[in-house]
This record gives sequence, C-alpha cells and structure tokens, in this order.
Amino acid sequence: MPTLKLRQDIVRTLPYIGDGRSQCIYWDTQLPAFGVRVFATGLRTYVCSYRLHRHRRLGSLGRANLMSLDAARKKATRYLGLAAGNLDPQAEADALSTTIAVKDLIALYVENHAKKKKKSWKDDESCLRRLLQPKYGSRPVTAITGADIEAIHASHGTTFPIAANYFVGVVRKMFNWGRATGKVPRELPNPAVGIVPSPNASGGAS
Repeated sequence: MPTLKLRQDIVRTLPYIGDGRSQCIYWDTQLPAFGVRVFATGLRTYVCSYRLHRHRRLGSLGRANLMSLDAARKKATRYLGLAAGNLDPQAEADALSTTIAVKDLIALYVENHAKKKKKSWKDDESCLRRLLQPKYGSRPVTAITGADIEAIHASHGTTFPIAANYFVGVVRKMFNWGRATGKVPRELPNPAVGIVPSPNASGGAS
C-alpha cells in the first residue's frame, strides 16, 4: 500500500486505488502504523494498525472530514501506547458503540420505573427532560460525570433550591435503576452521588 508523509492539505485529495473491494490505506512515514483509509465511495477515515496478543487489529480513529490530521496522529500515538501495554485501545470505542444515550435512559427509566412506582412520575419526567436532556441527551450514559450534574444543580440552586435538589435525587435514582437493570454498566460511578444539597431546601427522589 502507498506510503508517504501525510499532510492536512492532501488528505482529502488522496485517490482510491483498487478494484472497489480491496482496502486502500495511505500509511504515514512520520508515524508508522498510522494512516488514512480511502474507500471507493470517497469516504476517508484515519486508522491505526496495532498488534494485541499476536493478533493484528485496525483501529478506526475518526473520519477525515471531521478530525484534523494532528488530532488523529495524537490519538494514534495513544492507541499504540495502550497496545504496547497489552491494553486494547479499540475496546473503549467498542463499548461506547453499545452504550445507550442519556435520552434513551431517561425514556426507559420513566416508562419502566417511574410510571409504575411513583405517583409523581410526571415530575420526574419533566425534571429530566427540562434540565438534563437538552444539553446531555445525545451523550452516552458513560460520558456523564459528577461535574456535569453538579453544574446543573449549581445553576438552579440559588434561585430554585428545592427543584435543584429534586433534580439531583431523580438523576441519582435513575442511574441506580439503570445499573440494577443493566442499562448502565454496574462499574460506572453514579454521577449524582456526593453532590452537596442547596441550603434552606429539602427534596429528592424516592
């Protein structure tokens, strides 16, 4: 396969070489095992070749029209470092591909738990869809951190302390339910645990 020093200005002009079925990868002379895969359709993705437990893997780093060459090289370097330590760098991406989004967890929690267990389920649904879903709905559940939940809590805590504390309680309950039912990885820390309630208020999810 072709080998050359990849530059940002040529990545999007590299032609596909092959019969339409064969693999076409331009390998980088600056960073061995890193390259650009060009498909017959014109799609281009950055890739990284590495060995793990004697098996060769080709990791996909991202689409060339969405990621810069410099960012792809840095990601490839991280991949190679993980592989050198017998860790599979593609495992994280594989896991994320099967992880549900926050908006899906909200829908499942409301439909399968809140509606069946809580008379106030409409309050739970409204709280989650107003405060959590607009900003983080498309994120994988594994990408939500305590800092994300705390930021929402803080932004509402001064003016609406009861509602802010209620929000944290609902999120905590939802993630606990998600872990118990297998919708969220059991080893994932609950992002709503440890957040200090807003003063002069009480409230939470049961």
